[in-house]
Amino acid sequence: MPVPIFLYIPCMSAPPVEQPRRFYATVGAAAVILLFLASLFLIFLTNRFSPTATAERPPSVAPAGGSVAYLGDFAISYRATGVDRGRPPVILLLGGPGESGIGYHDRFRFLDSSRRVISYDPRGSGRSEVKASLSHYTLGALAGELESMREHVAKAESVVVIGRGFGAALAVRYARDYPGRVDRLILLSPMPPDGIRYESITDLLGETARAIMTAGIPPADPAAADRWQDRYTLATDHVLRAEPMLAARLDLPRASYGTARSLHTSLVSSRKWTPRDLTPLPTATLALAGKDETVPGILQALFPEMTTVRADAQPDWLLSAQHHAMAEAILQFLEGAV
Repeated sequence: MPVPIFLYIPCMSAPPVEQPRRFYATVGAAAVILLFLASLFLIFLTNRFSPTATAERPPSVAPAGGSVAYLGDFAISYRATGVDRGRPPVILLLGGPGESGIGYHDRFRFLDSSRRVISYDPRGSGRSEVKASLSHYTLGALAGELESMREHVAKAESVVVIGRGFGAALAVRYARDYPGRVDRLILLSPMPPDGIRYESITDLLGETARAIMTAGIPPADPAAADRWQDRYTLATDHVLRAEPMLAARLDLPRASYGTARSLHTSLVSSRKWTPRDLTPLPTATLALAGKDETVPGILQALFPEMTTVRADAQPDWLLSAQHHAMAEAILQFLEGAV
């Protein structure tokens, strides 16, 4: 008699529908909360990195023969050395935005025997007068101030302008806005004359994160923010990092946070320069670049006669006490040998 075979096939019960729905709902809610908190943090950082005023400060005289010139609404601290041999004097623009540059004056004493050499702190920076309103600090205002320095301090028909980093961008702007006033132009580690622009929000956030890791979050108080700018400058300037005692000897950086941010905004908010927008200038120009440093191509379009000399040094180390190639290249350029 055949034996009946019974097949037992277990039935897989479907999982409860509510469980995955709760999981996805929880994940979605957490994501929304995180995005909300991140947005609040970004707003907080934006407020901290966007000052509404800067700490006021009266002018002071630079050591070793400094003076103060009253140009328009601002008292400008400057230093002058050298002798007048009938050649266009040299004006130095060596500080970053909102930072002092007078302290680097002695690095250019090799020019004293042949020309007058003038360094100064632009309005709102270093030893020059600082006023609270950020509307004073634009690249156009600084170019006009440089013209006043030429007319009232240098008292010359034309000048040789030596600019470093941000000072190089200001020097280029001055040469464009005041044609014929620049005898020769020397650019050290030049940045783009229309500013360093961020290609994406990621680049902006990355730069903000680096600033926070370097010096912390800038405080809201203007005077405390100036001290934050000092810390940031000391930590990021190649020259000061290479020579730890230099900052104390040169009385640097005496920075103004509000001025620095206002000038940076003025620089990058201007219309981006393109070769077709520019009229080439006949100004003889020398660009000194450090090791692995890129000279902005727009400068070659603006100054077709520009000569580029590369030094075997890192960016900004061109000002270091041990680096003599900069002095040799500048002297040769001014004598017409480059």
